[in-house]
Amino acid sequence: MNEFENKVVIVTGGSGMGDSGSIMQKLAPKAKVDSGKRFSSGVSEKDLKDWAAKWL
Repeated sequence: MNEFENKVVIVTGGSGMGDSGSIMQKLAPKAKVDSGKRFSSGVSEKDLKDWAAKWL
């Protein structure tokens, strides 16, 4: 059984994602793989909640 089945994997990185998302999807084909998002230090609570809502 795939440990990532029915899980969400958010790929993050400091200087771009490159091929990380497609590589992770190949490693965990039954997972939903999505890219992270970089927020500024002044991000609002609403912006964070709006971004996270698609996984809740």
